[in-house]
Amino acid sequence: MWHEACRFEHRCNHLHEALHVAEQGLLQLPRYGPLWFCALRLQECTLTLTPTLTLTLALALVLALILTLPLPPPLTLTRSAPRRSTT
Repeated sequence: MWHEACRFEHRCNHLHEALHVAEQGLLQLPRYGPLWFCALRLQECTLTLTPTLTLTLALALVLALILTLPLPPPLTLTRSAPRRSTT
């Protein structure tokens, strides 16, 4: 729903509103990838900054996404009982 609302605002050329919708959606659904890419696209459209600063902001968005992903469970190493020969 957030992604569709964001795309609608973008199509209507309401870039700042679309970016606001994307940010609100990411607060509720931080793991929804298409919304992240939509937000990145909107950042590119709305920022008239130097390319280096735009790249820095894009990397910050990607880093924020990575930090919201859950960590895998820790590995537990267990020793198995020695196998007995059946001969």
